[in-house]
Amino acid sequence: MGIIFHYSNMPSYQSDEQSDKVIDSTVIKIAKFFKKDLTKEQEYNIYMHSIYPVRKYAHVFEFLVLYILVFLFINCFEIRLSNKLLYALLWCFIYAVGDEVHQLFVPGRTGRVIDVLIDMLGSSIGLLGCYIIKSKKWLYVNRCKQSKICLLFFRFIIKLYYDTREVLNMNKEGRFQTVLIILLAVAVVGMSIGFAALQTQLTINGNATFKAAKWEVIWDNSTVAEVENGTEGTYEVTNNNLNVNYTVTLKPNTSYKLTVDAINKGTFDAKLNSINFTGLSPAEVTSQYSPKISYIVTYGGTAYSQNTDTSSGNILLPKETGRTPLVVTLTYPMPGSEADLLDEDTTLTLGVQLNFVPVVE
Repeated sequence: MGIIFHYSNMPSYQSDEQSDKVIDSTVIKIAKFFKKDLTKEQEYNIYMHSIYPVRKYAHVFEFLVLYILVFLFINCFEIRLSNKLLYALLWCFIYAVGDEVHQLFVPGRTGRVIDVLIDMLGSSIGLLGCYIIKSKKWLYVNRCKQSKICLLFFRFIIKLYYDTREVLNMNKEGRFQTVLIILLAVAVVGMSIGFAALQTQLTINGNATFKAAKWEVIWDNSTVAEVENGTEGTYEVTNNNLNVNYTVTLKPNTSYKLTVDAINKGTFDAKLNSINFTGLSPAEVTSQYSPKISYIVTYGGTAYSQNTDTSSGNILLPKETGRTPLVVTLTYPMPGSEADLLDEDTTLTLGVQLNFVPVVE
């Protein structure tokens, strides 16, 4: 009964873990013995089909053993065999009901009538076995020797009974024995339920709301501005405000200036990680075409002439409100001499990328 109480007193997650261990060490190993190349899917299917039978067979075995032990205990009393068999069955029934009531107090466990019936199946098998063996005198052993296999608790109760009967000088009608057996069964069940009722279940219940977040660093198309000094230029904002494309034609003594703000509409602070030039960089234009053409790119008032890693700096766009202007300036100055003239129409591919990353605090 102590073993049954121990397993019934386990919370559901511990009971499931125990069942898993039993299945892994028995059913799965037996299956692998007959088929060594089991796949994980096959093992899982075997496991799922074994959970219920293994747990219910455990109920049958536990109460089969319990019936035998209870019968050996009751066999120490001088009553008819039929009464011994029925009293042992009654004891097991009372304990089965009490065990299911006990589980109502254990976190994650439930009490079920079907489990009581399965328990009684194990007890009935024990009753049948004890009847067959006892009726054929296979257990004709001195009652004092039989008591040795009972628990110390039962031995104490037996001694208490005989001492009480001697004091009261009662006869052997069996009525007091019957009442004592039933009272002992009820007392044991009451103790089991009592221990369960004394348990404390601590629970934490809560609700967590996770606010929506977004990452959105874009160009503000409302701030795009062109300053055309004798030039013809056009621009367009594409790809959900991620790209600004411009086209301009310059003649000597003209210039073009494009300004647009990078803004942070997201919920994270953004940091400028690097500036990369696609096509010719300002340094390359200066190297190849100075003083004929001037190309200047500034971000936040700082001029950048080549690819620059800014990750070690602290160039930030604060969340939701941050904005910083990027300015592209192209100048075709008046040639100072004939050598400064461009011999033919020249089209330059110019581009700049700003790479932002979220700030991790």
